[in-house]
Amino acid sequence: MKRKITYYMLPEYPVTIIEDTEEGGFTIYLPDCPGCVTCCQKWEDIPVAIADAQREWMEAVLENATPPEEEHQEKDLDYYMELNYNVDVLKHDENGYTVGIRELPWITARNQSMNVAFELLDCSKDSWLQDAVKSGFPIPEPPREEIQRLCEEVIKETEDD
Repeated sequence: MKRKITYYMLPEYPVTIIEDTEEGGFTIYLPDCPGCVTCCQKWEDIPVAIADAQREWMEAVLENATPPEEEHQEKDLDYYMELNYNVDVLKHDENGYTVGIRELPWITARNQSMNVAFELLDCSKDSWLQDAVKSGFPIPEPPREEIQRLCEEVIKETEDD
């Protein structure tokens, strides 16, 4: 779950303010935020300078942060095997059927019998998924069912009009 930057802005951070007596102005350190340093010319500008520095520091940290453990757990092979990928008949001619997976277009199968073509496609998909999971290759997922159902309902409604 990605949190908004305002979530990280809530805690109170200790602040060290050092007045520059030679050139004027103030240097502000936030010790709990390593490397977070800012400055301003007037005492009245310190709260705004702190808030800006804190926000920028938090954004930089979040940009480079490792996601929490639950977000970054890898999905296993069983997860991908259970997904309902969209299968299309790509070609039907005198040589038989060519079938493919819409989300994984490089996986296809061909046979005189459509049923055998689907079985071959399943074997190819399973083999590719095993290799992809082992190597950490990103695996596309099919659209969620709710989205498909919604699209079907919208199409039906437009046909009724």
